[in-house]
Amino acid sequence: MSSLLAVENLSVAYTGIYALRSVSLTVYDGEVVSVLGPNGAGKSTLLRTISGLVKPDAGASIGFRNRSLLGMAPYKIAQQGIAHVPEGRQVFPDLSVEENLEVAAARLESSKRKANINEVYELFGELATRTKQYAGSLSGGEQQMLAIGRALVSDCHLMMIDEPSMGLAPVIVMRIFKTLRDIVRSRGLTLLLVEQNARLSLQLSDRIYVLSQGAVTFEGTPEQVKEDEQMRDLYFAAKS
Repeated sequence: MSSLLAVENLSVAYTGIYALRSVSLTVYDGEVVSVLGPNGAGKSTLLRTISGLVKPDAGASIGFRNRSLLGMAPYKIAQQGIAHVPEGRQVFPDLSVEENLEVAAARLESSKRKANINEVYELFGELATRTKQYAGSLSGGEQQMLAIGRALVSDCHLMMIDEPSMGLAPVIVMRIFKTLRDIVRSRGLTLLLVEQNARLSLQLSDRIYVLSQGAVTFEGTPEQVKEDEQMRDLYFAAKS
């Protein structure tokens, strides 16, 4: 099976301090892959580098549909079909809900743009009742819905989401993850997820990578994570 996204030997340093060290990761078409790890492990840097926002060290390769993304501008990478939902949502606060979605879908034909935006409103009914409301005045959960909606309307093939549960009430987190599960099943969307909540990640994921101090320390299925004593103790023992 050919990969949709292939990252090999990825290293990134900030002022001489390495955030990522020789990271290799593969995501296959239609998969949900989660990246777990403590704060500072390099998870967000991984997504930002794939998106072209951070430049990797020499020797790395990042391929999407067998095309190299290295040196490509972030907007060009987005046009390849990769959508990045960043940590902290980062919606356009001074634009309305509708304008946020319109901007994300601007390159699409009018009929397709309208259909995609209507699909987002069907998924997230809260947004449908707030189309003219400034995004900055939405609740945290509504902003997360909008951030995911912006990715969906772009007609992406790979969605990368960074910490979707951060700062949200548990009931909203469950809603977000249920919607992601429904989207993956109905659209065959490929998802690369960075998340602190290991339990929710394992329920959604086909495979797991664990980062620690910038390096991959574990790769496997959710079942293998649960069977591995070190992983089980790290992510589940304190909460059982």
